[in-house]
Amino acid sequence: MRRPLRRCSQRVGVLIAPWTFVGLFAALWLGVLAPRALDGHAALICLNLLAASALVAFVCAAVTFSRDVLSGRWP
Repeated sequence: MRRPLRRCSQRVGVLIAPWTFVGLFAALWLGVLAPRALDGHAALICLNLLAASALVAFVCAAVTFSRDVLSGRWP
């Protein structure tokens, strides 16, 4: 009985890391870069687009990793 509970807690622990990073990155992006890009400066808009594309890539990676962990394909 202990083994499935331990395995479940390990999965939750493994899933917390990428989603915490994605959440912190999104919060920093929305709190720092997004308001500055509304000023209209071209360099800030380009930096904001770069950060947004990185956020999309991080979300895709977190979804893929989470799917692998939950389906048991991750050791």
